Amino acid sequence: MNLPDKNFKVKVGPHTYEVIYSSDITYHGNYIGRCDITQLSIFLKPDMPKSVQEETFVHEVLHAVIDMAGLSRRLDKEDKEVRSIPSSEEIVNEVAPLLYLVIKDNPKIFC
Repeated sequence: MNLPDKNFKVKVGPHTYEVIYSSDITYHGNYIGRCDITQLSIFLKPDMPKSVQEETFVHEVLHAVIDMAGLSRRLDKEDKEVRSIPSSEEIVNEVAPLLYLVIKDNPKIFC
């Protein structure tokens, strides 16, 4: 993986996310990364070891992919009666093609 040292963009499906290095990632606790699907932004702390930064980047991209696949609405519902929990095979079937596109559409990052 080849993450740039400064802010950059990553294509996730039809959307382009701005990846922003920031020491101040405020949300609901002490985070090292965050994905904001409404603003198409991914935030990463800059002062992490490279392997942690890369893993965090993939983690946040997966949040964008899972939301795009419609899984967030099925997995995060408050009402367990309404919640539809997919099998691991369903999750992989829905996420794999989108993750493949992310890797294919961003060859400078995923080398």
